[in-house]
Amino acid sequence: MRSVELICGDFRAVLEACSPGKRDFVYLDPPYVPISPTASFTAYAGVFDMDDQRRLAQQLCELAEAQVPAVLSNSYCRTTLTLYRHDGLLRQRVQARRAINSIATRRGSIPEILVRTAAV
Repeated sequence: MRSVELICGDFRAVLEACSPGKRDFVYLDPPYVPISPTASFTAYAGVFDMDDQRRLAQQLCELAEAQVPAVLSNSYCRTTLTLYRHDGLLRQRVQARRAINSIATRRGSIPEILVRTAAV
């Protein structure tokens, strides 16, 4: 990781600086779209609402058009399937293990969506 630069900041400012010529690779891990009324966990990120989800989806589409390699993970649900429906994006359903839940029997594997640009 000697030649890697990790940046933490507003996604728009960070993504606008990305380009394929700089050999950038982007991994996006936003607060996930809630899949139930009790599944919304955005406290660590402050407010990240549906407008932010739409802005992020648009930014990912722009990365795809610029041929910047990028991967995003999020909830697997109707909302994300709609948000990431774009010719330049590839969507995949994967199972992700969850070890944290207030109800022990609800811990385990849940579906997530991985979205990537064709440049990956």
